[in-house]
This record gives sequence, C-alpha cells and structure tokens, in this order.
Amino acid sequence: MEILEEVKERLETGKNQLLEERTVKELRQMAREKNLSGYSNLRKAELIDLISENCSKEEIRTRERAT
Repeated sequence: MEILEEVKERLETGKNQLLEERTVKELRQMAREKNLSGYSNLRKAELIDLISENCSKEEIRTRERAT
C-alpha cells in the first residue's frame, strides 16, 4: 500500500508543478473549460488544488501545449 501512496503523491506533485507555472487567469480558464463550479473567487493555490483533483496530468499537459 505504501508504494501506491508514493505513486499518487508523485503524480499530484507533478500536476501541481505544471499548474504553478500558470497564471490565475489561465487556471480559471482551465476550470471553466472543465465545467468546474465555484472557481471564480478562489486564490491560485485553491485553483491548483481544484484542478489537480479534477484533471489528469495528461489533460494539464495538453492544455500546456495549447497555450
């Protein structure tokens, strides 16, 4: 079970690093495109958590290449 937790943690860290590079405006756009609710008043760290919980690393990378 420890290995699974370690893998999950690494994936989350990787997603968060990709998202940290984005502006708040870009993060809000990502949330809008993903049809997430409640994002408009969130701060950057909260947006990152919301998107990280609802998007795969590949979705985040795809968005990164599109910009």
